[in-house]
Amino acid sequence: MHMMGGGGPGGFWWMPVMMGVYVLILIILAVVLIRSFTKGSGKGKSAIDILNEQLARGEISEEDYDRLKAKILDSERRDRQ
Repeated sequence: MHMMGGGGPGGFWWMPVMMGVYVLILIILAVVLIRSFTKGSGKGKSAIDILNEQLARGEISEEDYDRLKAKILDSERRDRQ
């Protein structure tokens, strides 16, 4: 008796393949979502860029600029170590 798509040479060999494809799609989707959420904090202007703009608009003095720039660069150096 022959079942619907049952055993035999053309059986269910494709089911594990499709399950693997499904799992792969889920993994890729998870990676893309995680990257989109974690990269959000890295986008935009750097602290130095913001500082340069504030100096250009006259919001801070050159002395404040030099002091803050030194702090930012020192902090970045410590973060890299």
